[in-house]
Amino acid sequence: MRSVRLPRLAAAAALVAAAAALGGAGPDAAASPLGDPVLDRAVFLGATSGQPAALRINPAAMTLGPEGTHVFVLGTGALDTLRVDRRTVDPDTGALVGGPSVSTTIFDPMTSLGGAIGIYRVGQKFAAGVQCALPGGDVFPAEEGDLAYHSLGGSHRELALCALGGSYRPSRAIAIGASYQLVQTRLHLRFARDTALEAGRDPDRGITSDCAGAPCGFENPAATETYTIDATTATLPSFESSEFIVGGIVRVADGWWLGVAYQLPLGLFLDPVQLTGTVDVTRAPRDGGDTISGEVTVKFLYPDRLRAGIRGRVTDNLEVVGEARWENLSRMSGYDLRMYGLELTDAGVPEWYVRPRGLHDRFVVQAGVEQVDLGQRVTLGGRLGVQRGVTSDERVSPLTAYPLEVTFDAGAQLRLGHAWVLQAGYGLGLAPSVDTGRGAYDPLDRLACIDSGYDFDTDACAAVRAGYALPTASGVYARTSHAFWMGVRYDL
Repeated sequence: MRSVRLPRLAAAAALVAAAAALGGAGPDAAASPLGDPVLDRAVFLGATSGQPAALRINPAAMTLGPEGTHVFVLGTGALDTLRVDRRTVDPDTGALVGGPSVSTTIFDPMTSLGGAIGIYRVGQKFAAGVQCALPGGDVFPAEEGDLAYHSLGGSHRELALCALGGSYRPSRAIAIGASYQLVQTRLHLRFARDTALEAGRDPDRGITSDCAGAPCGFENPAATETYTIDATTATLPSFESSEFIVGGIVRVADGWWLGVAYQLPLGLFLDPVQLTGTVDVTRAPRDGGDTISGEVTVKFLYPDRLRAGIRGRVTDNLEVVGEARWENLSRMSGYDLRMYGLELTDAGVPEWYVRPRGLHDRFVVQAGVEQVDLGQRVTLGGRLGVQRGVTSDERVSPLTAYPLEVTFDAGAQLRLGHAWVLQAGYGLGLAPSVDTGRGAYDPLDRLACIDSGYDFDTDACAAVRAGYALPTASGVYARTSHAFWMGVRYDL
C-alpha cells in the first residue's frame, strides 16, 4: 500500500508546485464585476458540471464528479481587440464631426491571465473542497490620447484568497451545496480630465482661454490632467470581502439534470463596497505638468448573479447542454471617487468625481453538445452562445465597450493513464459593430449646467452629477474576444 501512495503524493506535490509557478506571474490577476470572462462560458463547466470549478459556479454539482480525492490546477487567459471610429464635438457649433479611428489590443498579463489550485473529495452523499483562485479580470483599454478621457488603462479585479464549500446529496436525484469565498477587490484606474471643459466659458481657464496660443476648446492636450488611482478593500473577513454561492441540482428524468445557483454580491446588499488607496495627479502642461498625490476612497455596488443549466443524454455517449445566466449589473452605475489631500485641494482637484459605467443587466444563453466521459481517451464538446451587451448603445464608451456578443467555444479532454486528466478550451466572441449615435457622454451638458448657474433641476446638471458631462464617447465600436483555458486533474 505504501509503494502505491508515495507516487501519488509525489504527483500531488508536483501539481502544487506547478500551480505556484502558474501564480508566479503575480497574484494581481482576478475576477471582475463583469464575471470571469473565461470560466463563465467554458465547455465542460456550468451549473450541471461536476468539474473542480463547480465550487465557484454551482457547489451542488460537485457531487456529480467522480468519487475520490482530486487535486487540480487550472490556468486561464483572455485577449480582446477593440476598434473605435470616433466622433468629436465642435465647440463652436456643437455638431458631431468625424474623428480618429483607434484600434487597440486589451491585454495585461497581471490581470488577463489567471488560474486556480485546489483539492476536493467526492463521496456517495457528501462532497467538499477548497481552492485558491486567481481568475482573469476586467482590463481597460490603455490607448493614449484619443480614448484618454474615458480610459488610459487599468483593471478591476478580485483576489480570491480562499474558497471552500461542499454539497450534500440526500438522494440520488437531488443535491444542495454552498461555498464561501474571501475576496480582496483591487482597482487600478487611469483617465484624463479636461480642465478647460470643466471651467466652462471662464475666460482665464475655460474653453475660450489660451492653450499654446489658441482657444483651448475640447480635448486640448495643454489643458489635460491625468489621474492614476490604486485602491483596494481590506483582506480581513467582512461583508465587503465575503462572497457566498448557494445552489441545487435535481434529476428531472433519467440521464437529465437541472441545476440552479445564486451568487450574492460582495457587500451582501447592505452597503456599497468601499476601497481606499492613493491617487496621483499629473497637472496639465499649462499648469506646470508636475505630479501631486493624495488619498482616495472609491465606492460602488457589486452585482448578484443567477445561473441555471440543464444537461441530458441524447445517445449513449452524447449529451446536450444548456446554460442561462442573469447578472444584476444595473446595481453598478459607476465608480464614486472621493479624493482628498492638501496638495489636491491647493491645485483645485475636485473632491468628488464620478466615473460612470452605465451598466444594465446582462443576460447570457448557451447551448451545445458534449461527449459523455465514459473513461475514453478523448472527449470533445462545443457550445454556441449569445450575450446581451452590458450597457445601452448610447452609453457605450471605451471604459465599457461590451456590446451584444455571439460566442463560440470548443473544448477537449485527454485522459493520460488512469489518474491524469487534461482539459483545454478556446472561445471566440464576436460583437457586431454598434453605433452610439450622439451618445450619453456630451461636453455640451457641462457647459449648459455651468451657464445655468448649476441649476440642479436641469437635465444638463443631472448629467454632470452622474458623470456623463465629459468629452464625447460617440462613435462606432467593434470588439473581438479570445478566451483560453487549460486544466490538469490528478485523481488520488
